Amino acid sequence: MRAEDDQGNVASSYRGTVELSSDDPHASMPRTYTFGAQDKGLHWFEGVVFSQPGTIRVAAKDSVSGFTSESNPLRCSVAPPETNLYWGDIHGHTIFEDGTGTPVQYFRYAREVAALDFAALTTHAELQDDVRWNYVQDVTSRFY
Repeated sequence: MRAEDDQGNVASSYRGTVELSSDDPHASMPRTYTFGAQDKGLHWFEGVVFSQPGTIRVAAKDSVSGFTSESNPLRCSVAPPETNLYWGDIHGHTIFEDGTGTPVQYFRYAREVAALDFAALTTHAELQDDVRWNYVQDVTSRFY
């Protein structure tokens, strides 16, 4: 779960309590969670179990602010599916092109904040030299 500001950035100072619900009334998951300083706007839940197959979404509501949000769809099945659904970003830029942040920051954000399954940097060839290109390849390999 990620608390965000109105620009979609992680709200690392958020300290509210959210009420959680899902399409599955028998889901084994916390009904509330209070963000603390240690969360820095992010919290990973482990051991959540849904009791029914299908597409399920989790909703979060901060009763004080009135803010509500809903998760991406979660596909739940009794048996392993024939195909898997993965979330990713295949068009990332850094300070080496026309973006912000370093390649390390990009991949850390993709993994630790956005919780993506895959991510790729798409550099502009005309803005690269051999040193930068080798660095980007090295960082990409380390995060593979």
